[in-house]
Amino acid sequence: MRWACKLEIISGRHAGRTFIFDLFDTPKIAIGGDPRGEVPLPDEPQVSRKHLSLHRDPESDRLVMRDSSTSGTFIDGVKVRERSLVGTSLLMLGQNGPCVRISHHRAARSAAPADLRPAATSLAPSVRQPNPARASRLAAIAAVIVIASTGIYFLRRSAQAETATITAVTPGLESKMAAMAAELEQTKGKFQRGMMDLGEASDSVRKRVEAKKGDSDTFVEMARKSEKAVGIVRFAKGSATAFAIGPKVFATNSHVTDPVREALMEGSKCWIILNRSGGTVLEIVKAVSHPEYGSGRAGQTLTYDVGLLYTREAAPLWLPIAPASVLRKVDSGFAVSYIGFPAEQMINVNDSNPLATMKTGIVTSVSGWDLTDSGFNGNLLIRHDMGSAGGASGSPILDRGGRVIGIHNAGNYYFLKVDGEPLRIPNAAAISYAQRIDCLRDIWGDYPEGGDPR
Repeated sequence: MRWACKLEIISGRHAGRTFIFDLFDTPKIAIGGDPRGEVPLPDEPQVSRKHLSLHRDPESDRLVMRDSSTSGTFIDGVKVRERSLVGTSLLMLGQNGPCVRISHHRAARSAAPADLRPAATSLAPSVRQPNPARASRLAAIAAVIVIASTGIYFLRRSAQAETATITAVTPGLESKMAAMAAELEQTKGKFQRGMMDLGEASDSVRKRVEAKKGDSDTFVEMARKSEKAVGIVRFAKGSATAFAIGPKVFATNSHVTDPVREALMEGSKCWIILNRSGGTVLEIVKAVSHPEYGSGRAGQTLTYDVGLLYTREAAPLWLPIAPASVLRKVDSGFAVSYIGFPAEQMINVNDSNPLATMKTGIVTSVSGWDLTDSGFNGNLLIRHDMGSAGGASGSPILDRGGRVIGIHNAGNYYFLKVDGEPLRIPNAAAISYAQRIDCLRDIWGDYPEGGDPR
């Protein structure tokens, strides 16, 4: 038998590092600032040189954690000296220090993965010579695991979709929208054939746009279903909005995840406080930015401004992602809304029970990053007419059925020089920007394809 123990550093200066041990080969694992330890974490102010150790207790056959630090080790906010760990545990080294996720399981030696070896770390993989017979056996094992995992994954996704995911389409809405679209096309045809003058045609089109924009019953119903999947992000340098797209994953902007990641690496805590939840707080443990963020500029907004925040606790529900068939329909006049926390230096949110603001409007254009029509695959920039302000960055852009089509990142401001210093002035009259939601495909492995190719 093998006993695999996996340690993931999820915050602090060494966030992202992973260590894997076989507890039969390495019966004791030392974690601390000592560079000679099995899990070295140097340059962490809260981490003692020999902070804690993990060892296999041969009598109880359990994994035991023993703290020997001056700053303490915390589990679920409680300072502990010694504890038997079961399943997966999250340890914080020192108050507001780095977090380490520890998981362990038993496995047959013959089925042990190739990278399960003493003091293995994802930062320094070893090079192995190919072995055809061994590769054949591992391929067969991998095939069985993939088939079983795939079945479990889809069963779980199906169950989650029934219990936690918000209903994507309001009953009768599709037929209503189809009738509106047909009437609009009929109006355009009459005008083109000279059966209607310009005034009549524009008035008819105006009514159709107003109907799409102002169907309050639809938007109210959608907002009620969506509101508790949205939260305000609190970090050292400000606040923003994020929304749940899975049990423990939230979408927002890269210009939000960048400072959150820096704060986590410095040992500070960051939170998401859920909307209308009575102050439900989820601790952020990881922040991911898009690798292409900031590679160019479109108008006043940076490209690929999308990111992910991972939380220790699960959100109660999450928003559905619009499939490609819906994204293809997004164009000028498409009715949208967003739910977020615009503030812009105003006291506009009560952290004890934050109440989000809802805006409605229409898409004004879709384009590539260079503001030209780049076809469906390239038109990832969405511009809309919904007023915004600082704090609303990261809000979900929703269609009438509550499906996410984009991530709002504002852009509706300009700068004035006041005493030689730039002052950002919010301007709700200017065009706002959003990034199309499928930009997340590049950084989120669970992006739902749904059999709807891009």
